[in-house]
Amino acid sequence: PLDSAGATISATITAPGTGILGGTLNALTVGGTGAATFTDLKLTGLIGDRTLTFSATGLTSVVSGTVTVTPGAATQLVMVQQPPATIGNGAVIAPNPSVRLRDISGNNVLTALTSVTVALGSGGPTLGGTQSQNTDASGIATFTDLTITGALGARTLAFTSGALTGVTSSSVTTTAGAATKLTITTAPPGTAQSGIALTTPPTIQLRDASDNPVSTALVTVNAVIASSDGGGTPTLSNASAATDGTGLASFSTLAINGLVGNYTIRFESGALATVTSGTIVLSAGPAPTQVTIATQPGGGRSTIALGTQPTVQLRDGSSNPVAQAGVVVTATIATSPGGSPTVSPAGATATTDVTGLATFNGLKLNGLVGNYTLTFTGTGVAGTATSGNVALTAGPATQLSLTTQPGATSAVNGAALNAQPVVQLRDSVGNVVDSAGATVTAARLGGTATLTGTTGVVTNASGVATFTDLVLTGIAGAHTLQFTAAPLTPVTSASFNLTPGAATAVVILTQTPAAATNAVTLTQSPIVEVRDVSTNLITGTSVTVALATGAGTGTLNGTLSINTNGSGQATFADLNIVGTIGTYSMQFTAGTGSATSNDITLSAGTATALAITTQPEATPAAGVAFVPQPVVRLIDSGGNTVTTDGIVITAERLGDAGTLGGTLTANTVTGVATWTNLSLTPAGSFTIRFTSPGLTSVTSAAVVVP
Repeated sequence: PLDSAGATISATITAPGTGILGGTLNALTVGGTGAATFTDLKLTGLIGDRTLTFSATGLTSVVSGTVTVTPGAATQLVMVQQPPATIGNGAVIAPNPSVRLRDISGNNVLTALTSVTVALGSGGPTLGGTQSQNTDASGIATFTDLTITGALGARTLAFTSGALTGVTSSSVTTTAGAATKLTITTAPPGTAQSGIALTTPPTIQLRDASDNPVSTALVTVNAVIASSDGGGTPTLSNASAATDGTGLASFSTLAINGLVGNYTIRFESGALATVTSGTIVLSAGPAPTQVTIATQPGGGRSTIALGTQPTVQLRDGSSNPVAQAGVVVTATIATSPGGSPTVSPAGATATTDVTGLATFNGLKLNGLVGNYTLTFTGTGVAGTATSGNVALTAGPATQLSLTTQPGATSAVNGAALNAQPVVQLRDSVGNVVDSAGATVTAARLGGTATLTGTTGVVTNASGVATFTDLVLTGIAGAHTLQFTAAPLTPVTSASFNLTPGAATAVVILTQTPAAATNAVTLTQSPIVEVRDVSTNLITGTSVTVALATGAGTGTLNGTLSINTNGSGQATFADLNIVGTIGTYSMQFTAGTGSATSNDITLSAGTATALAITTQPEATPAAGVAFVPQPVVRLIDSGGNTVTTDGIVITAERLGDAGTLGGTLTANTVTGVATWTNLSLTPAGSFTIRFTSPGLTSVTSAAVVVP
C-alpha cells in the first residue's frame, strides 16, 4: 500500500451492469494508508448479483466480490388480479381483486401484515365488504367479499397503503343485481267498482337492492288485499301476472271483489320485498248478481201470514247492496218436512224499490208442521238466497180425522167396540191442532144398527176426542160410523165388520125322534143353530146337550158338545139314551141361550145281562125244593126287562161241595125264566149263578142249607 493521499478513486457497477449505483461515487485516499473509504454507496435495481469496479486515473482498476441485491422497502402497490369487466349490482366481486407490495425498482416485497385499503375510484355507489386487508407472506393483499351497490355504470377500485404509491384497477361496469323487491310503475286508480276490472291496470317492476330495474322475464307476481275497511272476506280476480323481458308485470284485468270501502293492494313475489298501492275507494258493482235476505222470515201458523215478513236485497258479487228498482223477487219452498207444501198468495212475489229492497206482504206457508226454508230468486239475477229455518205450526182446525178406527177391522155385536175410535182435530193440510173443548159426536152411518154408549166426547188439550164405550148392535155385516163437530168437515170411518155377538138363543132346526131304543143311536140326528141378541147366526160356538127330563134315571151318551160349523149349525149325530124306559127330552145350551127338544119315548134295547127278579129260598132244607124258586129276567143296559122268549138260562152251584138238584135250565117267557124244583144237598153255604151265552151272568144271594 502506498500512503499517498488525495488520489480520487471512482466506483461503478461492472456486472451484470444493470441498475443504478447511488451515493458518493468518488472517494479520496487519505495519507498514511492510501485508503479511500466509500460511506453511502447504494444499489438500486432488480434483485440479483452485482460486482463493483473501483478505478483511478493511471491506476489499474479493481473489481469487488459479488454483491447480492435483495428487495428494498416497499414503495408502491401494483395489481395482481384485476376485477372483472362487469359485475352484478351488490354481487361479490369475483375473481377477487388482489394487489402486492413492490419496492422502488419493482421488486416484489415479501412483507406480511401490511394493511392495504380499497375504495371506489369513481362514481357514487357504495363499496361493500371488507375494505382493508393485510398482506400475506408473499406481500399480497386479496379482497374476497367486495361488492358494489348503487347506480349502474363503470367504476374503478383504488388501493392505497400509507405512503406507498397506490394503484387503481381497470374499469368495472355494474349491471343490475338479483331482484330483491318490487316497485309500482303504474299505480292502480283511486276508485273502482266491485267485481269490475280496474280502469288503470297496475304495472309492477322487478328491482334490485339499489332500485335498478331487473330485466328478468316470467317471474310471477301476485296481488293480494293488503287492507280493507269494508269487512267481509274480499278477494281479487285475475290477481297473478308474469314479468316480460324488461321485468315488468302488467295486471290488465285485476278486479276487487268486496264490500264497499277503502282498500289497498299488496304486490308480492316469493321472497322479494313487497310493495303496496295507495288507497282505492271501492263502490258497488254496476248490476245485481245475487239476492240476500235482509229480514229473515219468521215462523207462523199454516195458512196464516208469517209473523215476520221477509225482505230481500239486491247485491253485487261481493254482497254490496245494488240500488235497482223494479226487479221481481219470487219466494219458493226450498226444504220442508214433507207432503206437498205451497206458498201463497199465488206467485209469492215482491218487487224491489229504488234501494234494491223487495218487501213481502202477506206471505204464508201451507204445509205440515215443522221447519221450512225458502229460496228467493230475482228475475235476471243469477244468485239466489235461502232462508234459515222457518218453524211452522198448525193452522186453525178445519176438519176431523180418525187416529184410531172404530172396531179395527171387526167388532162384536152388542159388545163394546174392541177398538174404540179416537178423533183428532186437524187444519186444512192435515196438521194436528191442539185445541180443547170441541164436542165430537159419533153416529151410525146408514143401516139399522143401533149405536149406544157415550156418543159425544169433548177434545182434550191435544185436540183429541177419545171414545171409550161405544157399542154397535144390529145385523152382522159391514158398518161405518161418522164423526162430526160443526162447522168442521166430518170424518167417516173405514168400513168394519160387525160379527155375531154372544150366544143368546138356540134354535132346533131338526128335532129329536119321537121314539128311541135304549143305548141305540137316535134314528134322527138333532140339528141346532145359535143366534145372538140380533138374531145373527153364530158360527164356531160350542153347543152342549144334556137330558132335560126323563122317567127315572138315564144317561145321555155320544158327542155332547159340538161347535157350530161354517153354516152356523151343530149336528149331534151319535146321541143315545141309556136309562129306564119312559119319556125323555134333551136341552141344547150355548151361552145364555137354550132350547128343549120334543119328548122322546125310550123303549128297551137288546138284552145284555141277567137280573134276579126272585131270590132262591135263603135257608132251604137239604134236598127239598126251594120255596120260593128263583126267577131271572133278561135286561138291557138300562136295566129294562127285555121280553124275549126262548132264551135258555142255566143255574149252577157256587160255594161248598154239594149238589144243585132239579132242572137246572129254564127258558124265558116274555123275558122271564122261572125254576120249579131246584134244591141243594148236603148242608152248607152256597150261591147260585145264572148264565146264558152272550149275556152278563148274575149270582144269587147266599143260600145256607142247615
